[in-house]
Amino acid sequence: MAKKMSELTKEKIRNGIKQNKPETLPIKDVRGYVLHRKQILTLENQRTGNKFTYKIERSKNNLDLYFVNVIVCSKFTYLGIVQHGRYRSTKASALSESIQNKAFVWLWNMISGLSPLPSFISVNEEKLK
Repeated sequence: MAKKMSELTKEKIRNGIKQNKPETLPIKDVRGYVLHRKQILTLENQRTGNKFTYKIERSKNNLDLYFVNVIVCSKFTYLGIVQHGRYRSTKASALSESIQNKAFVWLWNMISGLSPLPSFISVNEEKLK
């Protein structure tokens, strides 16, 4: 279960994500921020131009379960789950072999392993509508 964070920590995380400053922002805080609540993030690779928007939402029935969706054709499509701190696609995911899934696996492994993101990768918080 994600720990409660202070408002100052949340603000630092928001600013770090928007400014792509992984060297000044502990990567463990990014992971905590992602799992703190319903979150929409855009992952962008500035070298390839690939850009994927993910929605990560905590289950109402199981506080250690998060559903991961990705925008495909202008709507969110189910991608997989994060459970017990690990991401995996499930049988219900039609996108388990997609580049969107591979990109999320890579991002999750980076933030789970506390590795800094390369400078050409940006992660941006999107506003919930």
